[in-house]
Amino acid sequence: MQVLTLVGSCTAFPVVGPLCALALMILSMTERPAEVQRFVCEPGTVSVLDGDSFTCNKRHIRVVGVDAPEIAVAGCPECGSQPSGHEARQLVVSILSSARSVVCIAVGQDDYGRILAFVLADGRLIEASLLGAGLAYETISVFGDHGMHGFGMLILLSSWAGPSPQFQRPYIWRREHHSHYGPQSEEPQLQKGD
Repeated sequence: MQVLTLVGSCTAFPVVGPLCALALMILSMTERPAEVQRFVCEPGTVSVLDGDSFTCNKRHIRVVGVDAPEIAVAGCPECGSQPSGHEARQLVVSILSSARSVVCIAVGQDDYGRILAFVLADGRLIEASLLGAGLAYETISVFGDHGMHGFGMLILLSSWAGPSPQFQRPYIWRREHHSHYGPQSEEPQLQKGD
C-alpha cells in the first residue's frame, strides 16, 4: 500500500520518474519494521513549527529524512533564523493546510521526545516536496531509512533530482549559532545498523 501511494510522487521527476517507480515497487517487497505506527492528523490539529517539525493531535512530530533550515523560536531572543527557514516553513504550512489527508508513519522518537515520522499529505511525501524545492538536506544517507526502504529511496531520488539547497547545513548552523540546541547540535554520526 505504501508503494502505490508513493509511485504517484515519482511523476514529479520526469527524468528519474520511471526508475523511482520501479525502485519503490521492488523495495515494497521487503517487510516493514514491527515498531512502525501509522496515524492520521485530525483536521484543525496541525500547527507547523518549522520546515521539519509540526504538531498534530497534540503530538510533536519531527519529519524524518530531511533537515530544513532553522527559524527563530518564540521565547528565545538570542535565536536567529537561517536563510530559507521561513520559506521551508511556509511550504509545509501550504502543503499541510491544503491537504485533505495527513498521515504520519512513526518510526521512533528523538532525544527531545518528538515522534520521528515520514509524512504523507494527500499521498505525497512532504520530504520529497522540501527537497524538490531545495529547502532541505536529505539525512537518509546519514541516519538510514528506519526500515522504510521505499520512503528512503524516494527521499534520496528527490535529493538527487532537486536543486541544491542554498543555505548552510542546519546541523552546522545550530552548532555555530546556538548552544541551547542540545544533542542534535553535533555533526550527525552514522548509527550502528543503519
